[in-house]
Amino acid sequence: MRFRSAFRSARWPAASLVMLSAGWGCAGPRSKAAPAPQVETASEATAGREASAQTNPVAFIRSAHARAAALSQYSIVLVRSERRGLLKQFKGPERIQCWFRRAPFSVRMKWLEQDVKYGECVFVLGQHDDRVRFVPRNGFLGLPPSVVAVDVQTPVVWGEARNPLTDFGLEKMLERTLRSIETAGEELAITYHGIVSLDDDAPRAHHLTLIYPPEKFPQNIQELFIDPETMLPLATRILNSDGRLDASYRYTQLDTTVRLSDDDFVLDAERTPPDDQRAENTSQ
Repeated sequence: MRFRSAFRSARWPAASLVMLSAGWGCAGPRSKAAPAPQVETASEATAGREASAQTNPVAFIRSAHARAAALSQYSIVLVRSERRGLLKQFKGPERIQCWFRRAPFSVRMKWLEQDVKYGECVFVLGQHDDRVRFVPRNGFLGLPPSVVAVDVQTPVVWGEARNPLTDFGLEKMLERTLRSIETAGEELAITYHGIVSLDDDAPRAHHLTLIYPPEKFPQNIQELFIDPETMLPLATRILNSDGRLDASYRYTQLDTTVRLSDDDFVLDAERTPPDDQRAENTSQ
């Protein structure tokens, strides 16, 4: 396994500030103040992580995975682009509002654009025979769309997704990355590029490039972007050896403070309408 850094950080000596009490005209002995506790600043923490990413990027990725594995629930907007289906057609970008709960494992997705074929989908472990339930954007022959339940692997088989809904989440993405690292073994090459901007309107991130052996990986280049403050993934991109983009996943508007309940994992089509709306429907 080869580690390479394309980034060289500047190092500054740490400066200590000593506070002295001035005793003008006092001849008594000076009391020694207790040393202040050393508190790591945000910049020092970031510098430490930069050093870790340069010297041991696999341990750095494992640290990010541990951070993601500690999250019990969150909401996030996933921006997804990927080649899928028999013809490997490039789909996206799709903007998808997502809700995740660890226990019981629950995922709900709601597509934000109106011109996509799906409206929303949900999976809750232990419910509905562990099937994915989804609602298309439009119903058959102009009829209202209805809920459809399928096996978790069906969207993958149909070419509607590259991974089943049970593989959703920041933790699962990093798990797949770590499995690929293990499979590649000594043939893996990792380059750390420092902290960069994904694009003009995106936050800065630790940027790593992982090059897997092409004999084992048809798409053998992965770019990984980790938030310097939260140590959680901001994006990952999968490319072919010729540089063509195969898949891109951006994780935006992450909110780890949400308190999700069972009601957050119910499709809109299954929700009971408010009393006033039921009364209006009855009167029509």
